[in-house]
Amino acid sequence: MKILNVDDNPDNRYLVESMLHNGFRVTSVNNGVEALEKLREEPFDLILADILMPQMDGFELCRQVKLSEALRRIPVVFYTATYTEKKDQELGLALGASRFIVKPVEPQKFLEIIQEVVTEAQSGELKSAQPAAGEQALLESYNLQLVRKLDQKVEQLEAVSRELRKAIEARDLEILERRRAEAEVRTLNTQLESRVQSRTAELAVVNRQLEAFASAVSHDLRSPMRKIESLIQFLLQDYADNLQGEARNYLDIISGEAHRMGGLVDALFKLSQATRGELRKEKVDLSLLASEIQNNLRRQQPERAVEFVVASGVFVRGDPVLIRAVLQNLLDNAWKFTSKTAHARIEFGVSGGSEEGPIYFIRDNGAGFDNKLAARLFAPFQRLHSTEDFPGTGIGLATVRQIILRHGGRIWAEGAPDQGATFFFTLP
Repeated sequence: MKILNVDDNPDNRYLVESMLHNGFRVTSVNNGVEALEKLREEPFDLILADILMPQMDGFELCRQVKLSEALRRIPVVFYTATYTEKKDQELGLALGASRFIVKPVEPQKFLEIIQEVVTEAQSGELKSAQPAAGEQALLESYNLQLVRKLDQKVEQLEAVSRELRKAIEARDLEILERRRAEAEVRTLNTQLESRVQSRTAELAVVNRQLEAFASAVSHDLRSPMRKIESLIQFLLQDYADNLQGEARNYLDIISGEAHRMGGLVDALFKLSQATRGELRKEKVDLSLLASEIQNNLRRQQPERAVEFVVASGVFVRGDPVLIRAVLQNLLDNAWKFTSKTAHARIEFGVSGGSEEGPIYFIRDNGAGFDNKLAARLFAPFQRLHSTEDFPGTGIGLATVRQIILRHGGRIWAEGAPDQGATFFFTLP
């Protein structure tokens, strides 16, 4: 099912995409203007929209959709943390929305509501809702909502001002605080949008701090893990005669787990690097990178006979280090998942183009996967195959996705069990 997710906050968009990764194909845009453009380009089964957005908010988007003969049958669901009162919901439903979800909500409940709306729409049970009022009535209702919210803020500020006046004994300080409160009331309407943007920026800073912390922790874990592996090797080498039976087996198990943990720490560190730091864009030869990576893979396992096809003359603009990491992860995956294929074939090339530019792909004829689970591939620690069959950390594709998103591109995958997989990506 195709869902158009409309939200100007990238963290909110990613959260929605994560919750709907199983069973839905989600396309995200920043505001109502972009949403209308996307709706004219391709059909969607449902529109999930925030309300407070720049250029065109969710209320106006819903009104435009329901006034359009071509679009009015698409159900609209509001998902907001700003407009949370009953009158807000009444206005949204009067505009033609099918549901009004107030953040935060449990993921399971969220999925149930979305599935319910889609099911009703498909079965014809969902009415083709239209705005309940004319243009003038709609504007009056919308303005009343804004005035009501401002009145609430004014009441809150006045209450704070009263408390301050009781607590402050000095007349000059009392006058100063009253003037500050009055000035805040006068500028509240103009500051509302900037406050939302400020909070969004603060959240981005916190996320960057968390990423830096994760990177530091990953770095500090490397040394003890390598020391554990070294000590185990010393035991196996210097005291091999005294280690028999289960004791030696236990050490082998510990060594293997320590090695696996070290690989996981390295993978987490790479994921942290992919999401932070300055993005340096320059011309990158993808064909040359793919050829170098395939040569390295052949040197590591010279016994494997794999047919490699690499398109020539493919160039992009991007960060050379991060773009190499993208190709390295995708070609490593293709190499790994064709390890049990008799006549393995791996191809890198370009398949035409789109509005986003050329579409690059890496295709293999290996183990493949269930295409219904394709969205799970790019979530951290999500694996569609057992580690016994195909070892790995579950971090590589999540790292690739973060790099592609940082470049303003898009990545997706198609596959079928035992029929191989193809990973597509764009780099505007």
